[in-house]
Amino acid sequence: MAGPWYVDVAENPNIHRDAPPPPPIPAAGAPPPYALPPGVITFGRPDPPPPLAPAQAQPWPIPIALGAPPAPVMLGVPAPPPPPPLAAGVFCAGPPAYAPGGFLWGGPAPAPAPAPAPCAAPALPDAGLHSHVTFGPIPADQTNPVNLPGGLVSGVSHFFSDSYTILGWLKSGFRPWERNFAVMNIEWIQVDSNWKVDQLIKAMRENGDCEGWAVTECMERGNGVWERGTTFVHGSERSGQSLATVGWTMRRNRDDGTGALHVCLWRQ
Repeated sequence: MAGPWYVDVAENPNIHRDAPPPPPIPAAGAPPPYALPPGVITFGRPDPPPPLAPAQAQPWPIPIALGAPPAPVMLGVPAPPPPPPLAAGVFCAGPPAYAPGGFLWGGPAPAPAPAPAPCAAPALPDAGLHSHVTFGPIPADQTNPVNLPGGLVSGVSHFFSDSYTILGWLKSGFRPWERNFAVMNIEWIQVDSNWKVDQLIKAMRENGDCEGWAVTECMERGNGVWERGTTFVHGSERSGQSLATVGWTMRRNRDDGTGALHVCLWRQ
């Protein structure tokens, strides 16, 4: 016959329409189908599915011929050694916290670590371009107070005091207030107003011995008559004051100042 032929599946007598057969029940002594070989241990896997045997079936017995199941295989590794103990005073005093007797084992709380010793500043080497700059030898002792020890140094700025006092030094072999109308020489000197009176006496003595020497302010009354003023003895408490403190300021012997200033150096 010509033409296509179509198969009627529903009328095919070879198609099995019954329910599938139940799973086979293992015979007595046979391992269940899901059992693993003896001695195999699993890690990190879920439990195997329940057996396919009917609910009333009993667990399969272990054959006596096989003996007891093998012991589990231990896969652990040796514990690492504890870290070395800390040196005393590094972080805290006493044993480490993890060691027996330490803080984590119920021992005493660690004591605070002692404060570290202060670090000393490193010594700077005596080197470099500017560390070897000098200005000649050390000046000799001053022999004349009108000379600058060592003289003026080239390339060095000299800082002066902010106040100087001008004094008229009455130079004679006697005390001016004891001889009226006597002729005397006067030397005008200019000194630092911050000098102590002791320094003035030493300069007037040209850095010589000042024991028993004194300086006295002299007031001129006219016609060659002088009056004795305040006296300062070298080494006394009064002579330890500055010239400005005792009134010998930069205003003396100046225009519109506080009057003339004359002194006399003499020995008691």
